[in-house]
Amino acid sequence: MYIIIQAVEYFDLVIIQLVSEIESQKTPLEKQALLALPGSDRTSAENSVRWQFYQSAVKNFEEIIDPKIYLWLGHFQLLLQSYDNALSAYTKYEQLCPEECLVNTSFLYGLAICYFHFNAFSKSAQLFHNIIYIEPSFIRSKEVFIRLGYIYKLRKNIEIALKCFKLALRDKSVATFTNIETWIHHTSSIKQIRLQSETDLDVRLLLQAIDLDNTDGKTWYLLGRCQASLNRVQDAFSAYRSSIDKTEASADTWCSIGVLYQEQSQPMDALQAYFCAVQLDKCHVTAWANLGTLYETMQQYKEALKCYTNAVNSDKKHEVCYPLLASKTLFQVRDEIRNRLSTLQNLLSRMPERFLSGPTSESQEANPNIQPLPSVEEAWSLPIPAQLTQRQLQLILQEVSGNPGKSVVANTVSSKFKKALAAAIKLHEAVDIKPSLVIIGQEDLNKLADSETKRNAKNRESNL
Repeated sequence: MYIIIQAVEYFDLVIIQLVSEIESQKTPLEKQALLALPGSDRTSAENSVRWQFYQSAVKNFEEIIDPKIYLWLGHFQLLLQSYDNALSAYTKYEQLCPEECLVNTSFLYGLAICYFHFNAFSKSAQLFHNIIYIEPSFIRSKEVFIRLGYIYKLRKNIEIALKCFKLALRDKSVATFTNIETWIHHTSSIKQIRLQSETDLDVRLLLQAIDLDNTDGKTWYLLGRCQASLNRVQDAFSAYRSSIDKTEASADTWCSIGVLYQEQSQPMDALQAYFCAVQLDKCHVTAWANLGTLYETMQQYKEALKCYTNAVNSDKKHEVCYPLLASKTLFQVRDEIRNRLSTLQNLLSRMPERFLSGPTSESQEANPNIQPLPSVEEAWSLPIPAQLTQRQLQLILQEVSGNPGKSVVANTVSSKFKKALAAAIKLHEAVDIKPSLVIIGQEDLNKLADSETKRNAKNRESNL
């Protein structure tokens, strides 16, 4: 990295010195020309003279400078991930060598990567296609096919995206995109065109990715999404829990867990999961929208209105990145939230007050499953769920069991232990959590308590 920075500084110095030399030659000649101008209407004439000398200096610079300096400068800036500087250098090279740049695959690749980084996918795709056409055995063809597949997936051209991802997987050369990422993009694409006989293909591909690296939380999350779409509820829960264990805090994972609980008619568990999501990401549109649907199902229309309003306000870019309970396009989801919000606003102004805050006694008698949920304010003020402190509690357990004799560590662990254990117990007593939702089980709490008791006993013995 240091050598690359030195190379960039060297090329910058070459350009600066050349500009300085041309400027030193231009300045005295420009002054003489300005002094020779007539006295009347000097402003317009001075601007014209300065412009002429500037154009002459630029032309002189372009004749002297080696265009490949800009090409190399673009490559080095790209290696430093300074995409704006790389794009500037590539653009200058393209200006100086308009014909040569059309067949220079290293230039086309660097420029395409810059456009890809700035989400200019049309230009990027065109350049990637030109590279493959000019040089089918291009050394970075795997990178090209992966990015082409990603671009076509965004364009909803799933069949071509699938072909590109397969070509990338067949290529044995090294790429900055790992095979895991390729399988993830591949899975995301193929799921949309899956035939009945291919329902398990996406799961198999993700399992291959997990075999390569089982520490990636996103892979586990996508596996959970796929298992849920196949109605494999327990497998989906298991994958989501693995995702939480790897990534520690993922709003998307908690939102998907909420969807599963809602589909399993466990509204309180769904509520907790959704609030885990919005506590981690207050602008998580899908979690707010699903909370609105959940409250509406429980006939708590005021709370539903709050959630739909939060969903719309959080949708800053007018995009929803993840599906709701049913499979809909992004535009359908976006319109559905706004339409539902508008409908509720109109209805609430005409409905009697007793129907707005929760199910009536008549509704509960007709459907015992309809039970009032905590309001948004009450749910938001609940302690952070035990799942979010899982990693912290596990680390504490390891410290307590592994370092019983170290007083400094023990004192720190004791403080952490008391706070975490108190929060977990408070949550367990405050809310009726189903066993399937509690990842920190009673056995773990008992182990923690036993370890704490033994440690305190040893401390008392040492004090005596």
